[in-house]
Parts: sequence; C-alpha cells; structure tokens
Amino acid sequence: MSKILLDENIPISLMKHLKKAGHDIEHINSRCKGKTDKEVLDYALKSKRIILTIDSDFSKFKKIKHYGIIKISAKLLYPEKVVLELLELFLRQMV
Repeated sequence: MSKILLDENIPISLMKHLKKAGHDIEHINSRCKGKTDKEVLDYALKSKRIILTIDSDFSKFKKIKHYGIIKISAKLLYPEKVVLELLELFLRQMV
C-alpha cells in the first residue's frame, strides 16, 4: 500500500478508485488548498506521501529528495486505469 497525495488539479473522483485498490489517499484540498507547490511538497514530505499531479511545475523539485512525484496528462481518457498501472510500476521499482 502506498501513501499518495492528490494535487488540487486531480479530480476527487479518482480517490475512490485508488482507495479501492488499497492505497492510502489524501486530497490536498482537504489540507492545503491554495498553497504553493513548495508548500504542497513540504506537506508530502512531512506525511511521507507520493504526489500525484497534472502540474508540470513540480518538475522544478526533481533535485530535492522526496517520496515521488507522478505527473499525468490532463487529457487522459481513462485516468483511473493509467494511474493504477503507473503506481504499480512505480512501486515495483521502489522495492
């Protein structure tokens, strides 16, 4: 099971699919709505969560140690399926 923080641009509807798959999910809107990307990253670090986002601005943090930042396209037809597959691959690499 992974701990994931959904950025504010990720639909809340995706939460139920990820929770159903057994992931510990939190949406940023429940904690830090309207915060800067750096504040979101700091919260993710503090809570040991992977960030799932559509925002390419998070790439500026690639040199900072973190638990993971997964950026997906906003134009995905089936984001639930793609995100679940990405997480599976990502988590397999972490082992």
